[in-house]
Amino acid sequence: MSTEMNASRKKKNWFATVGTAVQSAVGKAVEEARIVKEAKEAGKVWDTKRKEWRLYFLDEEWNELEVASGSGEGGGVGAAGDSGGEEERKVADREYYDLLGVSTNANDATIKKAYYKKARVCHPDKNPGDEEAKTKFQALGAAYQTLSDPQKRAAYDKDGKPEDGENSDMVQNVDPFVFFYVM
Repeated sequence: MSTEMNASRKKKNWFATVGTAVQSAVGKAVEEARIVKEAKEAGKVWDTKRKEWRLYFLDEEWNELEVASGSGEGGGVGAAGDSGGEEERKVADREYYDLLGVSTNANDATIKKAYYKKARVCHPDKNPGDEEAKTKFQALGAAYQTLSDPQKRAAYDKDGKPEDGENSDMVQNVDPFVFFYVM
């Protein structure tokens, strides 16, 4: 009988130990979720390099991009992405490159840097009531969206800007299942 009682006690102890471990793990997960929620509500982002939550500042990212591209404050926007004075690549349409002020040989970091620099100047929040600034900001966004995506950039370089603007991109990305479901 004592053997059965010992086995029963061991089972109870094992269940208690497992229960405590599970309860502890759930408690940690809940605490981590609370921390994530509070950080996001405070406008913080996770910094993978520093392994910490920190506030996001566009100016800090701008400075990091300048350091990464190797140009100081006075460096030209298009210079960092140029391939050492080589002749520019031939493209069907230069409008987006000219809008951002970069070479057709510009790399991703240079395009991003140019976008941030120009977007800061004509951002609608910095120019309230200025419709021209709003329009230019939207055009910069469209240019950056196209040139920052390798597939869209290759298509833009080959064929130029779509004639019917953003609608062609939307039509190409419609899921056929959703289309027929709506019908």
